[in-house]
Amino acid sequence: MNLAKKFSLLIGMLLIIALLILGFIATSLSTTAILKETEKAMIKYSKECANRTGLVLSENLDVLQVVADETELKSMDITVQKTMLEKEIEHLGYLDMAIVTKDGIAYYVLSDETAQLGDREYIQEALNGKANVSEVIISRVTGEPVIMEAVPIKNGNQILGVLIGRRDGKQVGAELSIDKEEGYVFVLGSDGIVYIHPDNQMVKDKRNVFSEIKTNGELKEFGIELNKLGLGKSGILHYSLNGDERITAMAPIPNTNWTLGVGNYENTVLKSIIYLRSLIFVVALIIIVIGVAVVMVIGKVMKIAEEKNNVLKQQLEKKVVQRTAELQQMNKALEEKVHEEVQMQERLQRYQLLAENTNDVMFFVDMEGNILEANNAATRVYGYSHDEFLLMNICDLRHLAQFSYSMEELDFKYIDGEIFETVHYLKNGAAIYVEVSLQGAFLKDEKVFLSIVRNITQRKKTEEKILYLSYHDQLTGIYNRRFYEGELKKIDIKENLPISVAMGDVNGLKLINDTFGHAAGDELIKKVAQVMKKSCRVDDIIARLGGDEFILLLPKTDSSETEKIVRRIKHLALNEKVGLMDISISFGYETKNNENEDIREVIKKAEKYMYKKKLFEGQNMKGNTINAIMDTLHKNNKREELHSSRVANMCEKMGTVLGLSEDEIMELKTVGLLHDIGKIAIDDNVLHSTKKLSDYQWKEIKRHSEIGYRILCTANGMSDLAEYVLFHHERWDGKGYPKGLKGETIPLMSRIVAIIDSYDAMISERSYRHALSEKAALEELQKNAGTQFDSKLISIFIEKVLEKRELPLL
Repeated sequence: MNLAKKFSLLIGMLLIIALLILGFIATSLSTTAILKETEKAMIKYSKECANRTGLVLSENLDVLQVVADETELKSMDITVQKTMLEKEIEHLGYLDMAIVTKDGIAYYVLSDETAQLGDREYIQEALNGKANVSEVIISRVTGEPVIMEAVPIKNGNQILGVLIGRRDGKQVGAELSIDKEEGYVFVLGSDGIVYIHPDNQMVKDKRNVFSEIKTNGELKEFGIELNKLGLGKSGILHYSLNGDERITAMAPIPNTNWTLGVGNYENTVLKSIIYLRSLIFVVALIIIVIGVAVVMVIGKVMKIAEEKNNVLKQQLEKKVVQRTAELQQMNKALEEKVHEEVQMQERLQRYQLLAENTNDVMFFVDMEGNILEANNAATRVYGYSHDEFLLMNICDLRHLAQFSYSMEELDFKYIDGEIFETVHYLKNGAAIYVEVSLQGAFLKDEKVFLSIVRNITQRKKTEEKILYLSYHDQLTGIYNRRFYEGELKKIDIKENLPISVAMGDVNGLKLINDTFGHAAGDELIKKVAQVMKKSCRVDDIIARLGGDEFILLLPKTDSSETEKIVRRIKHLALNEKVGLMDISISFGYETKNNENEDIREVIKKAEKYMYKKKLFEGQNMKGNTINAIMDTLHKNNKREELHSSRVANMCEKMGTVLGLSEDEIMELKTVGLLHDIGKIAIDDNVLHSTKKLSDYQWKEIKRHSEIGYRILCTANGMSDLAEYVLFHHERWDGKGYPKGLKGETIPLMSRIVAIIDSYDAMISERSYRHALSEKAALEELQKNAGTQFDSKLISIFIEKVLEKRELPLL
């Protein structure tokens, strides 16, 4: 019996030990499984955060690019740009904004400061046409982290400058914040510097995880593990920080060289398994107590029943084995239940995370429209508190008197769901456009609707803007060709007879563009549109067909009334100018009096009449414009007028000496008078500079011969003169400008003007030097004969025109 008792005790202890080992093995396997699932979830969540951050940065750049594409921004007029941007800064969420010119100078809007940013990488990328985000910068003013968003300001394919917005770095960090039990989010730059972190001091100190490997800093182990994984790659890191074991998921942020990390404490991640271990330990203690009690009972029974037969002993042992199996089964069932509860808890946490961190509003609404629950996004968007929502009906958000759906309609929506657009009102009274997605659901055995609401106000505004732009001319704001072609079909009906069509063409647009630049040409087109709008009636259709052509559709208007409208436009145009240029518009019109007439043929006739008028009026306008340019040039610079007059007189003498015909002499004299007409488009500060010209200023001066050529080409009968003006700065040796012509390929008239222009310039007072003596000027002419000037013409000019002997060259 003593041997049997010892054997029973041994069997009991072995069973207890086996149960404990099985419990700890199950716990270890559960720990490993939970860690793996946690790692997968963290990697997935880190990628979602990174993608969301990349999307936010990209959307910010898209919005900023829309602002940069506005006409006011393209003007590169700092005052106009600042006035526009002051209204946009708060709306766009920036601390400040700035316009950066192509030479790298930044003009800030709010601070009114300027700074040289041309060497900054994000500025260089934007000047190359790429919208981008800077690295995180510590503000020298506030000491807080900021990021700079930069997009190019473009006119077609031409980069005019850069628009930048300074955004609070903590704003990006706020976008990434999550529940502390779920961990924390941080962002690293391409060099390992901490850009965003819940501990803002780490950002201010510019902590570098790789540098702390060398300095043995507290981030050393993290830096080592990150170095193994590789910055900019996705993966899981395990390391120790301040005595705590941590787990972190890394993921690159799209379209940047930043890397995002989602970190947590391993104890937090494994809190459920720690609870499971404690539970198993308690169960094990219970088993031990039960085992000891069973062994003691068996011992007592064995003492009392020492004389019982082996059959009773076998039955007793069988019961012990059966009891042990039952305990094992109970333990297994307990483990399965704990595992199910852990999975359910994880699912609930994920659902809660989705609901509370989405930007879309979510409501649970009962069948009468009462709001049963609202997520955090609802409080952010509408401005109501959670408690206020629970006292509201969905009709309150739509400003409806009552919930108007029938039960039949609600049952249909409950089964099939519904997506629709409507208007909701915020707590402050502001209206927003929303897209509502309804779907039936059960909440505590009650039929309810899950309502997901998305703010689409910006999308609606964009659609309205696109619709406006599709029917309006961007430069003038009046209707464009697309609207005109659609409206023509609507107007061409019997009820609108008589229908008059007036075609208008702006005279001299090309001349103004070539002389004063396209900005002046745009100003001319805008003023013409304004004059037409003032002169026409409310129901008249004014459209710009493109370039310098306009059309008026005048329903219920006969030819007499059309004539009055055209006269009003021309009269008002006489009172307007673009710079020193008068506004001139050539009109042709025709009237449809019978519904059988083809409106297209009426338009063709109007266009034909317009071109007839333009043949006369256009040339008059160009001739008047050239006279106005010369008058303005001479009015602003009396010295230039005297210089042109002297050059013209000497050109006349030179032509006589050379035996040219009277027409040729008159042509040469005119070239001498007009040779510097292109200077009208050169900045007065450059023309009258008293200092040595910079390379840029010299290039500007050299443009005047090409500008003069373009001006004169617009006038009938002046194409030859235009060519002589173009080449009057060419050199005999081919080193002149603009074409680098050489020798006798330079027109004779241009060679003559080059000599006389240079001679008169040398003996005249200039803003940058005193006049040379006649002797010095003659020496300079002879010195450059055969290189800059035609040597034969030099001799003739000195001996025959100036009636001087050639000086011997030293």
